[in-house]
Formats: sequence, structure tokens, C-alpha cells
Amino acid sequence: MAAAPGFGSPEGPDAVAVCAAENVLAAAADLTDIDPAGLSSDALLEFTGLLGNIARLVEGRQVGNVGDIARRSDSDTGFNDLAARHGCSSPAALFEKVTGAKNSTAYRYTRLAAHTTPRVSDTGLPLAPVFPQTAQALSDGVIGLDAAEAITATLAPVLPRAVPEQMDWAEATLAGQRDRRDRGSTRVSGQPPSAGESVLRRSRPGRGRTVRRRTA
Repeated sequence: MAAAPGFGSPEGPDAVAVCAAENVLAAAADLTDIDPAGLSSDALLEFTGLLGNIARLVEGRQVGNVGDIARRSDSDTGFNDLAARHGCSSPAALFEKVTGAKNSTAYRYTRLAAHTTPRVSDTGLPLAPVFPQTAQALSDGVIGLDAAEAITATLAPVLPRAVPEQMDWAEATLAGQRDRRDRGSTRVSGQPPSAGESVLRRSRPGRGRTVRRRTA
């Protein structure tokens, strides 16, 4: 199990965050003593589902964490390049170093965070996530990394062409259904519209209006 290197003595909200994570880790250690073969079928399924809930909550927290690492690693936003200070070339590399995740996994978290965590404008003003409803569902543990990736991958390609009302409707639709079915799709020339375009076509708001772009 990877352990995060010590980056200083936590105080105040730092202590609360670290203590909460340590408590969860200590409780999770009890899971190693559980043999699924000794459980009844009902208990096995309930146990498995509860672990899925835990996994989604952790994934949501980690997406938020790497999003903040990315902001603190951007010297243009006034921070002192957190990743570089710890000998890493990128926020994904620092996330990989701290968590022990694979490079590809760290990249997935970082890419998703770019769409689902708060942003900073060129003038330093705070901006909402590109996909706020997905961000909320991810933070609440309603969906996990895979589902959030599928939603953003579906909608991001049509983002420049969608009016805000259409995008909000499409995002709500996918976020509400993503934990029950896979709606991902890839479009190539000559094939039917992508999943994102299909969802947008079913939404009525905004037809005939001027397209206003949501900044990615």
C-alpha cells in the first residue's frame, strides 16, 4: 500500500483532513480479515455493494484532490508550482508519486479533474467546473471515475456547438443514468451521431437560438 510522503505538520483544517483519512484507512484495514467464502450469498452481495460505494467516494475525493494539485502547480494562477517543488514534471506525475498509482491512472484522474473541478480564469477569477452536475455527482459518490469519464467524454466533443440549456439537460440525463447503463460512444465519418449529439437532439430547449459556448 502506497503512503503519501510527509509534506509538513498539519494544523487546523489540515489536521482534520489527515485525521479523517487516517481513520478511514484504519477502519478499512479490518477488511483484510474478511473471507468472502465464509459469507452468505446475501451478505456477500451487500458487502460487495458497500465497497463499491466506498470506492466511488474515494475516487470522487481524489479527482478533487488532483484538481487542486493542478491549480497549485500552475504558476500563472499565482501559486508556486507545487508539482515542480516536489520534483515532478506535471500534476499527474505528483499524484502518481503521492498515491502510488500507475501513470495511466494518474492521467485519467487529472484529465477528469480538468472537467469536473473548479477552475481559474485568465484574470484570476474563480470559475465553476465545465460539467458541474457531473462534478457534484462525483463528489457525492453517486458515480465514480469510470462513469464520470464516460459522461465527459460523451459531452465534451459537442460542447462548443451546444446551447447551455441543452448541455445542462444532456448532462443531467447522463449523470442520472450513468450508474445503470453504459452510454459511451465514438463517432467516425459516415457513422450515426455520437451519444452526446443524440442526447442533445432529444432536448428541446434552445432550438433556433444562437449558440453560446461554455468555456472548456
